[in-house]
Amino acid sequence: MTDDLLRRLEAMGVLDPLDRQLAIRALGRCDVVPDQKPVWAIGIALVMAAIRDGHSCLEIGPDFPRTPDALVADRDASPDGEPLPGWPDPATWPDTLARCPLVRVVPGDGPSDRRLLVLDRRFRSPRLYLERYWDAEQRLVAQVRQRLSLEDGSEGAVSRPDLRPTASELPDLRRDIEWLVPLDDPRHEAGVRDQRLALVQSLRHPFLVLTGGPGTGKTTSIAAWIALWLRQAQRRGLSGDPPLRVALLAPTGKAAARIVASIQEGIDRMRRRIDAGQSSEADWGRVIDWVPREAATVHRALGYHPDSGSYRHGPDHPLPADLAVVDETSMLDGMLALRLLQALPDHCRVFWVGDRDQLASVQAGAVLGGLCRAGRSLRMGFSPAMASLVQEVLGPGVPRADSGLPVPGPLTDAVAVLLHSFRTAEDSSLAAQIRAIQELDDFPGATDLLARCRRIVEGWPSERPGEAVSGPAPGIRVLAGEDVPLPDRDGSRPHAGLPAFRPETLDWMVQRWKATLDPAVQQVKRSRTREEYQQAVRAALEALKGFAVLCTHRQGPRGAEACTEAIRRLWGGSGAGEGRRFFVGQPLMVLANDYFLNLFNGDTGIVLPAFGDDPEDLVACFGQVEAPGFRIVPPSRIVESATAFAVTVHKAQGSEFGEVLVVTPREEDSFLTRELIYTAITRARHRAWIAGPRNVVADALARRTRRDSGLVDAFWPEG
Repeated sequence: MTDDLLRRLEAMGVLDPLDRQLAIRALGRCDVVPDQKPVWAIGIALVMAAIRDGHSCLEIGPDFPRTPDALVADRDASPDGEPLPGWPDPATWPDTLARCPLVRVVPGDGPSDRRLLVLDRRFRSPRLYLERYWDAEQRLVAQVRQRLSLEDGSEGAVSRPDLRPTASELPDLRRDIEWLVPLDDPRHEAGVRDQRLALVQSLRHPFLVLTGGPGTGKTTSIAAWIALWLRQAQRRGLSGDPPLRVALLAPTGKAAARIVASIQEGIDRMRRRIDAGQSSEADWGRVIDWVPREAATVHRALGYHPDSGSYRHGPDHPLPADLAVVDETSMLDGMLALRLLQALPDHCRVFWVGDRDQLASVQAGAVLGGLCRAGRSLRMGFSPAMASLVQEVLGPGVPRADSGLPVPGPLTDAVAVLLHSFRTAEDSSLAAQIRAIQELDDFPGATDLLARCRRIVEGWPSERPGEAVSGPAPGIRVLAGEDVPLPDRDGSRPHAGLPAFRPETLDWMVQRWKATLDPAVQQVKRSRTREEYQQAVRAALEALKGFAVLCTHRQGPRGAEACTEAIRRLWGGSGAGEGRRFFVGQPLMVLANDYFLNLFNGDTGIVLPAFGDDPEDLVACFGQVEAPGFRIVPPSRIVESATAFAVTVHKAQGSEFGEVLVVTPREEDSFLTRELIYTAITRARHRAWIAGPRNVVADALARRTRRDSGLVDAFWPEG
């Protein structure tokens, strides 16, 4: 009976064939078949499926499906038409699993009693883990707690420079912070205050997490944090040039390139203040010279060897770093986050930066979400000690320091939050619309939440595609024709029977892409000298950042692959519609790591004519992280690539564009979540269009991505 259930769940796509086979093989070690111990078999199979879906564990709590049919409905799978056999009451599962010889129970069994699985019963909802993932999560929690408690010069950290600020240094640090984050515009007073507050929080904790939406000044805070601690090292007379080793890291090459460009902008602003005589008495010019202009991906910094799957840096061979900044940490999975923290020296100050509302990592774990109370409000106070420090450095009137008792937990003072958008007044409508989505965590009730989501989406204006080409007002707009009213009470679907895309929508996509790329391509073709050609290639790569079509799905009639193919058929000229693999003006995305060419999965470039007289000679041009400029490679040498007129939201994470078009399915889909829609919209700096029914988008905003793990309970035990 149980094996039949597992087979049918496999056929429906709820389980992978490997999930069932591993459950059977594991039970075979106990001389047990699935029908003898159904909870053991189903639990093992489901925990394997949970990890594949991005969870760290299988949570067996009040929301656990009480029947197999409920599980199928939760996974949005396709029933086979026949009733599924039932399974035991989930309330009995923890006790039943605890009797399995493959399961170690916590608390209870000793740490040396290693098993295939771990049942963690310390919290309200029991959680079933594979031993490897439970162990990694516990090590990650221990790493963060250890770094929160470490003090400069503490025992076991002999090489750690003692940078703890003394009471006599606080006035100097106040001046440093005010210079690094100046108030140039009274309209941004709240944002400047939050950035300064983050720097003050770093004075107390060597491990700091900063979360904020687009345009809230996360990268400005990164540059200021690095400069603040370099200045403190200079003040203490530390030797070296620079006196502290700084590691600037990001999960992907695109994210690393973005952080380098943004930090350079911050450095340029600091230099302008120095040139204007605003440098105070500190030697800021020298400090700024020490701020790094290069970043690396986390894998590259750790010395990942793809052939062996090993890493050069780890606990026994740490990275040479005294300060470590990790940007876009929402993309870090649990295993990689652990490897990184283990590879950083004990004395290293760590600054994790990201947006907790973005998509979580593709692999198992949602580390940033766990650290930042994912799904819960971030309106919280400080401990009395932190509130006192804030008042001493920044003075009175800081709302968070005056808001009373904090949410209990070890990270209370170590999570910094940026809420204010520094985007220009022209873009304020987009910032306000994004903020409305972020504030949905303040609506815990399902009914109130859905009503709020529908009001938000109904408030986005409609716009005809032809009007959009001329340049509409900034903000979020819904393309007319792709926009379908919310369904009537009778449940009718007015969008049923429509083609994948309306012709005017496809034509608008083509024209929007041509307006973005054609000027740059023509500039390349007109180049007569090598210098002109190089400038034109840089302009073409910059043009790629102007527009993007982001699809919530890769496959399907409105997925990225179908959308790209439809645009390509209408593109015309330069061989685009002639079945050629490469053509002039083709946006290109790399689909597999190529260490020889220094190209990595997700890198985007453009196909252009080579410098010279042969119009048939094509090259693929990509930006690079390590230094200003670009790389040119023959496109045929790229092992795996695809035309990128449209890409998935997941592939676009870590990127930023002037404008984006977000394409959703026409039907309700449980794959669509608030994080997915939010991540898509926040790839835009100025405006975003939605091609999809309003009810589909509203329902997605009401649906949070669920990533089961023990991180929230570990760091925020009281909620």
